[in-house]
Amino acid sequence: MYTTVPISVLSFFGSLVVTLLIPSYLRAKNLPVLLSIFWLCLTGLCIGINTAGWQESVEIKWKPYCEFAIRIIYASTFALQCCSLLLLRRLEAIAATRFVSLTATALRKRLYSEIFVGAILPAIYIALAIINQGHRFDIIEDFGPNMSIYPSALSIIFSVLPPLLTSLIAITYAILCGRWLVLRRRQLAAVLSSSGTGVSKSQFVRLFGLTCLELFWTVPINWTIQMQNVFNRSASGTILQPYVSWNFVHEGFSFIGQYTIEELEMSDIGRKNLSIQYLGQLSIPISCMLFFIFLGTSSEVSRDLRGKVASLYHIFCRIPVTKSNGPKREQASSDRTETDYEHSFQNEVPMKLFDEQSGGEIRIEVMVEKVELKHNFL
Repeated sequence: MYTTVPISVLSFFGSLVVTLLIPSYLRAKNLPVLLSIFWLCLTGLCIGINTAGWQESVEIKWKPYCEFAIRIIYASTFALQCCSLLLLRRLEAIAATRFVSLTATALRKRLYSEIFVGAILPAIYIALAIINQGHRFDIIEDFGPNMSIYPSALSIIFSVLPPLLTSLIAITYAILCGRWLVLRRRQLAAVLSSSGTGVSKSQFVRLFGLTCLELFWTVPINWTIQMQNVFNRSASGTILQPYVSWNFVHEGFSFIGQYTIEELEMSDIGRKNLSIQYLGQLSIPISCMLFFIFLGTSSEVSRDLRGKVASLYHIFCRIPVTKSNGPKREQASSDRTETDYEHSFQNEVPMKLFDEQSGGEIRIEVMVEKVELKHNFL
C-alpha cells in the first residue's frame, strides 16, 4: 500500500529550506546555484500540492494549476541537469585557472549563456512537450496530475534524449573538474584566491561534492524513469507507436485520465509504474535536503542564517522595555555618613563616552560637589 503523506511533508519542508540559501548566493552572484534553488523549490511545491490535494482522490479539479504543475514536474529533470552542468562548468573553469583571464565581455557572455541553458532551454523543452502529449493529463490517486506522453520516435528525441545527453555532458565536466582537483590539490587555495570569484576552498569542495552527488543520485533515477516510460508500455512488450500525424496523436486531446491505486495494482505494468512514480517524486525533496546540507551548513551561510533568525526573533518576540526615571537624588546631605562619602569619592566617572570639553565640565562639577559635601560634613 502506497502513502504519499511523507512526500507531501518533505516536499513542502524541502522547498522552504532551500529558499533560505537565496540571500547568500544572490549576494555571491552564483547564478547556477540560484537557478537550482528556483527549480527545486518550484518542483517541490508542485509535488507537495499534488500529493496533498489528491489524497485518496482522482477528482478533476484545479485544471489551470494542473496544466502548470505537469509541465514544471516534466521539465524539472532536464532543468536540474542543466543547472548541474552550469555549476560544474564554472567549477572546472576555476580549477583550470581559465576563470582569471575572463574579461568583462566574456563574463557578460557567460551570464547570458547561463540564463539560456538554465532557464530558456527548459522552457523550450516544456514547449516541445506538446508534440508528444497524447491527451491533456492523467490524474493518479495520491499522486495528482501527470503528463501523458505518446510513445514514439519523436518522444525519444524530444523527451528522453535531452536530459540524458545533458547528464552525460555534466558527468564529463565532473570528471575534468575532479582531475584538476587531483593535479592541483596543494595549490587549490592559491588558485581560488587568484580567480577573483570569492569562492573559498571549503565552498569549492562543497559545491563540487554536492553537484557530483546530485548527478550520481538523480541520473540513475532519471534513466530508470525514462526507460520505464519507453519499455514498459504494454504487456506484449510493444515499445514505440508510429507517429502517424499530428491529428492522429492529438485526437481526443481534451481527455483527462483518472486512475486509482487499486486499478493500477491490478496489473504488473501498473505496479511498476507506481514504484517509479513514487521514487521520482521522492527524489525532489531528497535533493532539496542534500542541497541544504551541503550549502546551508557552511560558515558563511550559517552566519547569514543566524543573523536572519536573530532579526526575526527581535521583530516578533521582542519584549517592550519600560522607561525608568532612575533613583531620586537625595535632598539632605546630613543623613550621609563619612563612610558613604569616602566610598563615593573612590567611584570613577566614565569619561570615554564624552568628548574632552564635556568630560572636563563633568569632572569639575563632581569635584565641586565633593568639596562642598566634605565641608558640610566637617
